[in-house]
Amino acid sequence: MTARGLMVVPAEKRQAVLIGINQYPSPVSELECCVNDISALAEELGKIGFKKENIHIMTDKSKGENLPTGKNILKSGGSRRKYEEGRLSLRRLQRARRHD
Repeated sequence: MTARGLMVVPAEKRQAVLIGINQYPSPVSELECCVNDISALAEELGKIGFKKENIHIMTDKSKGENLPTGKNILKSGGSRRKYEEGRLSLRRLQRARRHD
């Protein structure tokens, strides 16, 4: 199936890697809702047909393979590009806070 020239994957075959991190290393302040947000997003994805086993949730409270490290993110299906973009965003934020 295609839409606007793009391949559309049936919902039951779609994969999602959801990452929620509330606690970052200093000087980044602790966040409050990231983990709750991905839990709510996972629920919404289920409502539109994603299979529960195809929704991979990683949080800073997770252990083992569910801990959102670069290696685990890539292993779970996350793209290298998105992983690198996230690392760059965190570095920019940390640098900005050091200069404040």
